[in-house]
Amino acid sequence: MNLGLEPLKKLLSGLMVLWLLLWPGVLAQAQSSNPASPPTELVQGPLQGTPAAREAASGVLEGWINGEFNITPAQVRRTDQLEPMLIQLLRFTPVPPEAKTNLELVKLVAVDKANRRETYRYPVASSGTDFTVDVTVTPSSSAGWEAYSVRLASSGPALPPELLSPLTPWVFGLATLLLIYGVTRPTLWRRWLGRGLDIAREQRRVFWWVNVALYAMFVLGTLAAFALPALAREVSDWVGGDLSGTGILSYLERGVPQAASAITYWNFTQGALQTTFLPGVLFGIPALLINLGRFLVLGFGISPALLPAAAYLLHIPTIVVELQAYIFVTASSMALLWRGRKVGWGRAFRDYFYSLPVALTLLVFAAWYEAVEVLLLVPLLTR
Repeated sequence: MNLGLEPLKKLLSGLMVLWLLLWPGVLAQAQSSNPASPPTELVQGPLQGTPAAREAASGVLEGWINGEFNITPAQVRRTDQLEPMLIQLLRFTPVPPEAKTNLELVKLVAVDKANRRETYRYPVASSGTDFTVDVTVTPSSSAGWEAYSVRLASSGPALPPELLSPLTPWVFGLATLLLIYGVTRPTLWRRWLGRGLDIAREQRRVFWWVNVALYAMFVLGTLAAFALPALAREVSDWVGGDLSGTGILSYLERGVPQAASAITYWNFTQGALQTTFLPGVLFGIPALLINLGRFLVLGFGISPALLPAAAYLLHIPTIVVELQAYIFVTASSMALLWRGRKVGWGRAFRDYFYSLPVALTLLVFAAWYEAVEVLLLVPLLTR
């Protein structure tokens, strides 16, 4: 049976040969005594803060609890005040009622040398609920330190520490070879991919419209960043702070293979599975809405308005392939409504699972490229 995978098979066969040639070198780089540095000046390992910065952070937290940074839409009287208000809302989480803290339990969590910022974490209690906030301070234009942001500390899922194992480069590299073999040879994995692509061909109109809608939303965000660059930088900083809470910087420090494994794990479990596939069970509408918002924010936060042109061009393959994985699952979920009436609801929902092997295959290759891009190609451009 011709599954329409012959062009992909030829491409991946070449990739397998290339990978066999390059894998030893990649592993040697990953296990060398001088691993690739992450593309950031965020200090890892033991942190040393500035006493004045810590004192300023405590003062900022007290001011936040007292409502000094609160802002309401009623304060916006002119359109030119809207962007500063949105930036303020992104930087300073609204304070909950009756919030209390213990300044003695402060913990230094980040020192950003590039932007000259220090971030301190404090426990906060409000109405019987305990949580933590991250207070970031930066040197003021005159003297001392001033508030930059007060945000809820990331409480989302973190990357599994098992991926930091020295075995990860070998395991993930071998898994990638098996994946390439599974795509290029008559295997069960290839049959699963064929089933997923068969649904795409059957419901090509749905897939085309979802592709157009989501990529258009990404482009809209990209263009909007040129009109609102300050807000775009703030969104990028906000998204980056949330991602750093997953521990991704620790994996970037270990080199390309472990970075690729962490990127694959995060994008598949959080992007494709939890926020696209599972919501998509409800006939695609929640998955479509989630990804419309996701693509708008991503376009806004990684626009060429914020990045050097060369770095952005290097990132385009990641954008296209990684986002296509989410698009494929979203379109498969949208097709449920039509396929259910055509082939029966049981079969339609069973076939929906075949969107996951397609998404995982795309995300694995996108992750390898992104890891090489971030750790090797972009540093070459910025030397």
